[in-house]
Amino acid sequence: MLKLYSAQICPFAQRTRALLAHLDVPFELYEVDLHDRDPEFLAQSPTGRVPMLVDDDFRLYESQVINEYLAETQGWTNALSFDTRLRAHQRLAMKQWDEIVVDAFYDSMRAGGTIDSERRDRIGRELDELATTVGAGEDTIATLLSFHCASHWARMDWLRRVTSLAELIDERPVLHTWMQRTLEIKAVRDTLPERQRTVARYEERYAAAAP
Repeated sequence: MLKLYSAQICPFAQRTRALLAHLDVPFELYEVDLHDRDPEFLAQSPTGRVPMLVDDDFRLYESQVINEYLAETQGWTNALSFDTRLRAHQRLAMKQWDEIVVDAFYDSMRAGGTIDSERRDRIGRELDELATTVGAGEDTIATLLSFHCASHWARMDWLRRVTSLAELIDERPVLHTWMQRTLEIKAVRDTLPERQRTVARYEERYAAAAP
């Protein structure tokens, strides 16, 4: 049986928990205390981060890689578009979401909620590209890209008082509507952490350190 090392509060780990639930794949869940990581977990994990998937003697880390592996091994044929170019854009969107948008989300909380104008412009360009990509997608909302973005979007929305990132998404109606639809996926809803506790922990870790 698959083993997943996860942490309830972690949006990266939620991506994989949600996908496993969506695909109805049985697995053993191992909750990792991110403040006191178990030596057994650290001995297995090259990064010490979650999620980490163990399939017999095969280990994988990084949520995007894990989820693509699960989609392939579970025969999820419509995980991404059947159109070659749109599929490439969906993969690019996942990469840029993490490198540009998610990084700015955490940095903005550390900076008292603000994003400087140059970075704001760069994020805006990426969000415009994402809006075009999701606007060109098929009717189904449940895709790898949806699972990739949903968990962070939920937290951005919850943490509006300490980050302006959600406002940038609000400014793009097509993208905002798509983001909201990702939260309607049952497996995403079912794997969300408790809101009040999550907001408190994020504010304590990031916003409390703001200048």
